[in-house]
Amino acid sequence: MARGSDENLLVAYLGPPSSYTHLDKLLIHIDIAKAAAELFDAKDYAFQDQKTIKGTHNLDVFLAVQSSPSVMGVVPFENSSNGAVDFTLDCLIDRGQESPDVLAYRETYLDVQHCLMGHLKKPNISDTIAPLSPNASSRRTTSKTSVVPHLPIQRSQSLTDLQCITDVYSHPQALGQCREFLSTYLKRAEQHEEASTSKAASIVAQQASPNTVAIASKLAAEVHGLDIMATNIQDSEDNTTRFLVLQRRDSPLQLSDSKSQAKWKALLALSVDNDAVGALADALHVFKQHDLNLTNIDKRPNRLKPWHYVFIVEFECVGSSIEVNSQIGKAVEDLGNVTESCKGLGRWKEQQHPSDH
Repeated sequence: MARGSDENLLVAYLGPPSSYTHLDKLLIHIDIAKAAAELFDAKDYAFQDQKTIKGTHNLDVFLAVQSSPSVMGVVPFENSSNGAVDFTLDCLIDRGQESPDVLAYRETYLDVQHCLMGHLKKPNISDTIAPLSPNASSRRTTSKTSVVPHLPIQRSQSLTDLQCITDVYSHPQALGQCREFLSTYLKRAEQHEEASTSKAASIVAQQASPNTVAIASKLAAEVHGLDIMATNIQDSEDNTTRFLVLQRRDSPLQLSDSKSQAKWKALLALSVDNDAVGALADALHVFKQHDLNLTNIDKRPNRLKPWHYVFIVEFECVGSSIEVNSQIGKAVEDLGNVTESCKGLGRWKEQQHPSDH
């Protein structure tokens, strides 16, 4: 496992460079760093891209963080229009005990704008101002009636015809966030899921085919030398992804105890007896008893027995770090009496989404 210099801690992110989790402050003017660069200063941190969030590779984000207390990781957690990132949830609950010491300790938000990119020929100047037509004909029109009314035509501008496209590459989350665009303009194209949007762009760049495209960031098109054929193709204009920053329990960046009041978020993974009537309700009631505000519940199969689940619970609490630790500790103790298992996945100070300011 490569490490940063003695002066630099290492930040592992889902790569290759130009993916949405790349947090190098040197990229402050484009894409990812707009929302997150204040977390890590390039002069203090080294950055290392990983092939996947966690899998068979030695340099995956969760495994990289588990390998050293001097490594932090950045992973996508949920998207405002496409929901939770299942890969991250699976890694957090860690069924195989591959990263038992990894916790979430920070969050950040990024407004995500997707582009369609590939190797298609540049259009005539007169074509660049015409909105996408769902008929994908070679003849352009500026008539608004030729466009599906609910598609964000003011944000999505066509730079070329798309009728020759047969294959679309991207991360599953990006494909989901552009579902409306794909079903309208590229419904006959085969969709290929990749580990990251930047990996998809890299594949399309290597294929050099006019029939394949990727959905990724503007930066990815620049890095891989691809032509941008449509911009802002995500279904929702307010398309925001929340990222979690990971560390080991014994990391030197552990939050110190503080008496200052703050709003905190925390994650727990718990499982209950499916055959016991009201078992899940009993577990959730514990949070109310301890004045913990439940904000989100996700579930993932426990892979031990069909139709049995691990519940990932996110909640809020207010107080000093010492008070919050005590409050959560008492709740976990009581949860132990009404659940089959209960595991802390991390806590952090809440960061407001930019739109909430």
